[in-house]
Amino acid sequence: MTAGARIQSRIAAGLARAGTRTGSGPYICTIKRSPSGGTPWDGAPGTDPTLYAVTAVEDIREVRDMNGTLIGLQKRTLTISATGIAPIKSDKIACGVAPADVTADTLFEEILAVKPLAPSGVALLYELELSA
Repeated sequence: MTAGARIQSRIAAGLARAGTRTGSGPYICTIKRSPSGGTPWDGAPGTDPTLYAVTAVEDIREVRDMNGTLIGLQKRTLTISATGIAPIKSDKIACGVAPADVTADTLFEEILAVKPLAPSGVALLYELELSA
């Protein structure tokens, strides 16, 4: 196991522990990735999207203008470990829903931005910006 992989696994364990100690367990989310081909509205014919489980920590921050005044907007981010899938902007995410619990009515949210924390080119965490 490389040094980067060891750090990734320790961070993933830390995210799971944070959820257990501050809530009712790890905060599991599901990333849905459409198959390649087709259009953004209609995936490739005869294929279903792939679901991936990720452990996350959610943060909601109040947005301020350049003078420090609250402007009534919030910025919502998820921090996920880099041990599994590398998220991309075209993915969708369902917060607090495990892949086994996904139904046709599950709400998947758009990922506005993906920011990797990758010192020396090895991704350790991903910060996903979601709409508030």
